[in-house]
Order: sequence, then C-alpha cells, then structure tokens
Amino acid sequence: MGLLARRAVLGVVLVVVATMSLGSTTGSASRTIPMGREVVLGAGVGVWDLYGVSCVAAACQVVGMTTLDDGYAAGSSDGGQHWTVEHVPSAVKRLEDVSCASALHCVAVGQSASSAGLALVTTNGGRSWLLHMLPGQPRYVTSISCPSTRVCFALANHAPTGGVVLSTQNGGAVWSHHALPPLVANVGELSCPTATVCEGLAAPSGNGALVLRTPNGGTAWSVRRLFTQPGSSAVSLSCPAALTCYALGGPSSPGHSVMKTINGARSWSTHSLGFRLGWTITCGSSTSCVAVGVGSSRVIAERSSNGGLSWSPSSPIPGGLSAAWKLSCSTVSRCVGVGDTSTGPHSLEGVAIRTVNGGVSWSAHLFP
Repeated sequence: MGLLARRAVLGVVLVVVATMSLGSTTGSASRTIPMGREVVLGAGVGVWDLYGVSCVAAACQVVGMTTLDDGYAAGSSDGGQHWTVEHVPSAVKRLEDVSCASALHCVAVGQSASSAGLALVTTNGGRSWLLHMLPGQPRYVTSISCPSTRVCFALANHAPTGGVVLSTQNGGAVWSHHALPPLVANVGELSCPTATVCEGLAAPSGNGALVLRTPNGGTAWSVRRLFTQPGSSAVSLSCPAALTCYALGGPSSPGHSVMKTINGARSWSTHSLGFRLGWTITCGSSTSCVAVGVGSSRVIAERSSNGGLSWSPSSPIPGGLSAAWKLSCSTVSRCVGVGDTSTGPHSLEGVAIRTVNGGVSWSAHLFP
C-alpha cells in the first residue's frame, strides 16, 4: 500500500490489570498536571499512544488511546505546558484525530469496540464530550479537519468500497457520508483551509499515492496521482491556503521530500529534506512550515520560512520518539506534536513535543 496506514491496526495486544479505566464516564474528576509529570489514570493504566493534536492560540487538544484500549483526550490552555486529562464516553475505544476551529469547539474522530466510526464534539474546551456515531458504518476514521465551528470533513476507510468522506454542516451534530471514486483503496490525512476547499491523501490498490480535492464543499472530489513509483508513499499533508498545500513523502530511497502545490494540486514541485523517513508536516502560514522525521541517525525537525524553497534542520528532538503522528502550529513559532516512545515503562508511551521558536529547538514530555 502506497499510503502510510497510520495506526489503522496496532497488531499488538497489551493486557493490563487496572482498577479504573479513563474511558469510563464515572470516576474521579479531571486532573490538571504539568508537562513531564505523572498522570495517574488508574493502577497500571498508561497512555499507549497519542495520535492527534490541534491548537488554537494557547488552547490545545490531544487524543489517542490508553493501554486498556480506551479512548484518551487531554487539553491544555497554556500552549502545552500543562494538561488536563478529560473524560470520554466508555464506548470510545480509540481516538485517531482531533480538529479545533476555536479554543472551545473541537471535534475528535475514532472508533468503538466494533471499529465503527464515531465523532466526539466539545463546545467547552474539552470539559465534556458528546458522542455521535457516524453514518454508513465507516471503519478506521483516519483524519478530520474543521475549517469553522460548524463545518468539518473527515476521511475513513470502509471495506469493501474503499474510502469515504464524512461531513457536517452544524458542528458535528448531524453527518453525511459520500463514497470516494473506486480508485481510492485507503485514505490518510485531510486538510481543509476553507469551508469549501479540502485536500486529502489516499492510496490506490497498487503502487503510488493519490491526492483528493474538493473545491465545492464536498459535492465532488477529484483524484490525482501524486506518485507512481514502487515503494512511494504520502504520509502527511498541510494546506495553509485554498490553492497551497505541502505533502510529505516520496520514494523510500533516497528519502522523503516535501511536495508543494500553489494551483490546487494540478502540479507539484519537489523540495529535498534531510530525512530518511518523514513522519508529519504542518504549516502555520503559506510560507512557514515544520516537518518532523528521522534524519541520518536521530529524530529532527526541518523548517522553512520561505515557502519551502529551503529547509533548515533542528537540533535532535529529545524523548526517544518511535513515531510522531501529528503536528499543530498555532503560530509560526509555537507548535505541539504528538506520537509515541518506547523508552517508558510500557511497550509504548504517548509523548508530546513542543517548540516555541519555530522548530529550532524542542522539548519532549511523556504522558505516562
């Protein structure tokens, strides 16, 4: 499969005995903790992985799953320095992504125990979440993007028909679903800079990667090939403007690059990076972007302030990252990323990385 199958199936079962599950709707109140301090979820329960992050000004939301396969959410009101663990409904078994159109209004997507797609909506900055099951029984919702507090789009895989698009026009209370063209076998990240324009990543059943685009609020979607070479992949996408997008990926050798379009995906230019493997990219403006991946031997960030014409590496990112799944930049200087590390007490641990200088240097913090 050309597209990175981002966390679709972990393929690992971890059995942990615990006295309380974070996913339960009952239990102790939310707890506010500083970055790097222990979060007590219950005896033996940890944060297995963090998959999605979204920041608006100083407000950030992260989502993922615990070591007991329960959905996990946490919020920050100070740009990622401190976090409050939030309660999610017990039906939620994993949360894949989150998008915040304002500091108070966020929508997260994930799945239930049966892998049925679901959405969680908060209008109070994560103090409470309302569950909505998504129509058409989509499986493995991979990404969501909310350009406004009322409009959101999400991508999901749905065997045997391939990819589907889910959309809401009323803040997540009611959703519609539309099948993507048959060429699409799997879907990945989605980025919607406006209420009518979205671009997404997908993969055909064979080699290469695809770009999806709608210019009319999801009424119609075009599919264009981004790569055709064997071993190519498209792993991450960020669209800071209606016609401008950056995609991270390419052939596995010699390494991943950044592709940029300024004409709505009709054509792309390629810019080399110092990555052997790229993980994620985000753009705080049409000219300022940050990408995270594996350099020659360490995890680093590459940053550009001139529209991708040139890129500068950061110092190595600490924390022993095994993967970084998502980045969100509330300004061109302040970004928060999420992923996992294998250096904690469990086989995986959720970790957040943070920069306040545009990606020049980073700090890393465990969510144990």
